[in-house]
Amino acid sequence: MRFNRIFQQFAAITEAIKAFPLATVLLVVLFFVNVAEISGTVANYEKWLATLVVAVFAASVADLFAKHVITYSIAIFFTGLFFWISSSNDLVLAIQTGVVVSALMMGFIWYGKENFSARFFHIFKSILITAFFSIIIFVGLMLIYAAINYLLFSINSNIIEYIAAIVFGLFTPLFFLSLTMKKEEPAHILEVLLSYVIVPLTMVYAVILVIYIALHFTDWSENLLEPLLVYFASTVLIVYFLSCRLNNGLTKWFRLIFPKVLLIIVLYQLVVSIMKIGETGITHGRYFVILFGLFAIIIALILTFIPKKQWLVAPIFIGFSLLSVIPPVDAFTISKNNQENLLQERLQSLNMYDGEVQPNPEISNEDKQFITEKFDYLQRMDYDIAWLPDQRFEKIFGFSPQYKDYMNEVYYTVNLNGDEPIITEIDQYDYFVQVSASQNSMHRRFELANNMQLRLQKDKLVLVKDEQELLAWPLEELDTLFTSNYSELSVEEATLIAENDRAKLQIIVQYAQSHRNQRYAELFVFVQVKE
Repeated sequence: MRFNRIFQQFAAITEAIKAFPLATVLLVVLFFVNVAEISGTVANYEKWLATLVVAVFAASVADLFAKHVITYSIAIFFTGLFFWISSSNDLVLAIQTGVVVSALMMGFIWYGKENFSARFFHIFKSILITAFFSIIIFVGLMLIYAAINYLLFSINSNIIEYIAAIVFGLFTPLFFLSLTMKKEEPAHILEVLLSYVIVPLTMVYAVILVIYIALHFTDWSENLLEPLLVYFASTVLIVYFLSCRLNNGLTKWFRLIFPKVLLIIVLYQLVVSIMKIGETGITHGRYFVILFGLFAIIIALILTFIPKKQWLVAPIFIGFSLLSVIPPVDAFTISKNNQENLLQERLQSLNMYDGEVQPNPEISNEDKQFITEKFDYLQRMDYDIAWLPDQRFEKIFGFSPQYKDYMNEVYYTVNLNGDEPIITEIDQYDYFVQVSASQNSMHRRFELANNMQLRLQKDKLVLVKDEQELLAWPLEELDTLFTSNYSELSVEEATLIAENDRAKLQIIVQYAQSHRNQRYAELFVFVQVKE
């Protein structure tokens, strides 16, 4: 019975080809472009690949809504527009492609406007099933290839790329389209996973973020949430729409509360991100964080006050997506202009720019770091800056690149001179302990005698008797040894003393290192108890 269902599903691919004719033709074109790239080199392959991927998605949406010359014309125009605005920079091209494909996928889901969440669930389930089958088929074919290659005769390794092109370039999208045509069926495993795993984990994660916000609410310099904002908001919205068909108590509570939780978290981080613009300007990453934050706030308000209009997420998402990639208001034009202006203004304030850059090696380290950061960003994004000459950094500005972390990432290391024997009087000491000490190490205890312990805590060594502290030695005392990046010490130089009227510690440092105020050391510790 199950075999028949699988066979019927594969047979449904034929129906998908009939239902999505333009998308199928473009998939075949994409396949042959991939084959040509495997066989040789296709000029501007990445750009053609991205354009064809966008074309396939646009054609799928056009085929879905209406197989008409008007919808096809819109799809062709949309694809041509993407080709025109797409960048030759691989990073920018990947982001542009991801944003446009996400918008088109949302349009594909929007087809189920009258029951948006059910359509969303159906598409999501189809993606999971497609990924599962595609991976299984590809792995199976790879095992067959390996068996033939090692047991029978050698096969050209390019066959792997051809197999990948067939499986992921032809089978996967057609199989996915065939699944979307099927009548919606229950997905009990996914529903259980949502109810008892995904929803609870999302709730716990949100609680952690809310606690973080509560602890740092008045410290607007904290910006740790910004990299997580898009991921968290995306996760909450996806889980929300997937859980709409579930009616147990936990998922109902999730749908009631979490739009409001999302609103709080996103609003907080949005304010922090906007305030950060004054310090570092607008990069494409911050642009997307702010734009997605605005989107998440709007959707959270819709889900809170008019949840029956949840289908509005599709047109709003599509609108924001197009806004972010179409010049002159796209993320990359805005970030280029902003970062270029910040660099130019700083150079002018330093008398290093009067129509062309004037090198000046005498400026402060802070200014050097600022110039390096902005220049690196503009170069990394392949932005064309007319007034910056095409020369090495040192030639343009008169100094080597300076990075903020370089001042804090210096490693200080000391070693005990291995050629000098360690000779020390031990008569006055009661115990000897060899200790590996680190501020990141777990608490350790060295049992001595008479209810005494030498404890290695987070930032100090502590001698304890009957749970009473006799003497403590902070690890920061190691800093007195760090006079240069690397040095060898005599036994006398490597010896540190901690003493009070109750105990004495003589510490001989075998090896020590400091980095970003984090310390590590190998120590010989001699312990004297005076009581």
